[in-house]
Amino acid sequence: MRVGESLREMDDAEYFSVISEQAPDFSSRVCKGLSMNDLDAEAIENMRHLIADKQKRPDATTVPLNQLLRDLLLIDDDGNLKYVTLLLLGKSEAINRYLPQANVVIEYRNNHSQVRYSARQEYRLPLFIAIERIWEYIDQPACNPLLHVNDLPRILDCHAFNKETIREALINAMIHRSLQMGSDIFIHLYPDMVEISNPGGFPYGVNIGNILTVNS
Repeated sequence: MRVGESLREMDDAEYFSVISEQAPDFSSRVCKGLSMNDLDAEAIENMRHLIADKQKRPDATTVPLNQLLRDLLLIDDDGNLKYVTLLLLGKSEAINRYLPQANVVIEYRNNHSQVRYSARQEYRLPLFIAIERIWEYIDQPACNPLLHVNDLPRILDCHAFNKETIREALINAMIHRSLQMGSDIFIHLYPDMVEISNPGGFPYGVNIGNILTVNS
């Protein structure tokens, strides 16, 4: 890069910043063919209430949907809906049509040496519905057992997993996955551990050698 009248080598963070400018966010692209009829009423209602609670905006529950989507940049100036709109609010049928890889698979095993799963569930739902449905599945007695923790002189009863932790991990996996790869998000569930993996790799400009020095 040029500094005044001289040139100097860019460090990894600067190089990564330049490279990232050439990789636009896939989810911000227009999803051709997606219409208002493809949006899920329950997901929209959940989104409205979350916005009303978070931003202290009572009008979020009554403002026209077109206006709300524009405020959230989920629709462009020409009225076209984006892939992010599909992921947040799209009906299962629409997700299956336009982004069939946006799938979350849960596999439950009783122990870590078990090869075949004991139970399996697939979800292809908008994020504003999927988060709660997936947690409901994980929060079953068999999947989320009650543990008795010795904290002398007390014995504390607590579940193996809590909603806040699982919710954060799920949102990270769903938001940061590569949508241009065909693999599913996998949740491997055990009585004492949950492992979540999503499709993708290092961002452009990041590798094993510089992962500790570039911006996250």
